[in-house]
Amino acid sequence: MKAMNGRKPEPPAKDAVYQALWSLPEEQRTAITLVRSLGLTVAQAAHRMCLSETLVRQDLRHGLLMLAQLLRETAEPQEEPAPGASLHPGAPER
Repeated sequence: MKAMNGRKPEPPAKDAVYQALWSLPEEQRTAITLVRSLGLTVAQAAHRMCLSETLVRQDLRHGLLMLAQLLRETAEPQEEPAPGASLHPGAPER
């Protein structure tokens, strides 16, 4: 499906991966996009980003870890403990 301007439309904002990716800092998002989506090497991405390979590797690693965490949080909503419930199951009540 193509938009009127001939470009593919952006994924809907409700898409969890899209939202998580766009919530990352720009350099992390760019590193992930260049290396994981476009298939560039770290050296090529570093050249395009005007950064050292070490910084691109760092941005890639931290970005992927943060992306995984954000997606885990989206997939598994945290349940609030019932009022008065123990935070440690099996622990004796006081």
